Amino acid sequence: MIGIRFRLYLFLFLFSLIWANHVPAEVNYRLGSGMSSTTSGRRIPLLYGGVESKDYALSLSSIGYKNTLGYISAWNLNTYVLFYPDKFWWGKMQAGLGLGFFYYEEGFKNSLDDDGVTKKNYTAGPSLRVLWSIAGPFYLGLEAVYGIRPRFLNNHLLLSTQDTVQLLMGVEF
Repeated sequence: MIGIRFRLYLFLFLFSLIWANHVPAEVNYRLGSGMSSTTSGRRIPLLYGGVESKDYALSLSSIGYKNTLGYISAWNLNTYVLFYPDKFWWGKMQAGLGLGFFYYEEGFKNSLDDDGVTKKNYTAGPSLRVLWSIAGPFYLGLEAVYGIRPRFLNNHLLLSTQDTVQLLMGVEF
């Protein structure tokens, strides 16, 4: 049986191939870091990357940690149609609406002798992005995925991770 990680990587690879056929030759890349609501208030930086043309964008972010009592690993994949509102103060704005996919895995132990519990979850739904170029290639941004799942698949883990919001800071090149 094929593992969930392999299926996720295969999905991401095939999705990027399909998406790449619709992107013009001139693209920009984004690299950044920030914070996410995924970690429930823990100050753990996320890694953010993206590629975009004038009209479309694709972004991927990852966040996680591991210690002796537990771990969290989360991935976020978003695709957007972009539009450009007016300038905000001195910097240009970029906004996007699209679709997002979110995968989350958590494991924890109550003590060092405990075997531990693992929880996995995923969701997909509409996504929103707003980026503000503050100085040249540097930007501040916000990305959110609002997960939608069938009612019979809901569980307690999903209640705390269904909607994910990321505060970003990075550079465009």
